[in-house]
Amino acid sequence: IKERFLIGKEGYDYYQDLRDRGERIVVTSGELDKANRMVAALRNHRHTSQIVNRTTIAGKWTIHNQLILKGTYRGLEVKCMCDLVQVDEVNKVVYLYDLKTSWSSDQFDYSYLKYRYYIQNSLYTSMLREYFKGYKVEPMSFLVVDKLAYNDPVVYTTTEQHIIEAKAGFYNS
Repeated sequence: IKERFLIGKEGYDYYQDLRDRGERIVVTSGELDKANRMVAALRNHRHTSQIVNRTTIAGKWTIHNQLILKGTYRGLEVKCMCDLVQVDEVNKVVYLYDLKTSWSSDQFDYSYLKYRYYIQNSLYTSMLREYFKGYKVEPMSFLVVDKLAYNDPVVYTTTEQHIIEAKAGFYNS
């Protein structure tokens, strides 16, 4: 059956059609296993567990998963969806995290430039600063997990300089 599906493409169009429909998602058991390994890596690793396992605690922390923001950025109407926003209500600080998968999580700096994640960093951080007036919004951190979950997850933390460079331009040598 696998050979007929993978090589002969029998039933493949039907499978693709199911994957492309609305809210239902069809995945293979292998895809589900990989996803579960990545989630476990993030939830259990010493560098990421405190981030991804944090929950809302009234008056202390407010956690937003997939927070949608609409507004203007550099004169353009924009809409973005932040993967994870954590608000420290006591210290009035907002932390922004974006989840990324990679074949080489230890080389995310290359992906940051190649896929222009600096634009996302600048946009999302700027939008959050408008949304959370009166709070300090820290630059984005990327939680990077290996697609096969064999390597440790990486927290790639950006700086104000990254945001300035994204807006003004920079040279990559």
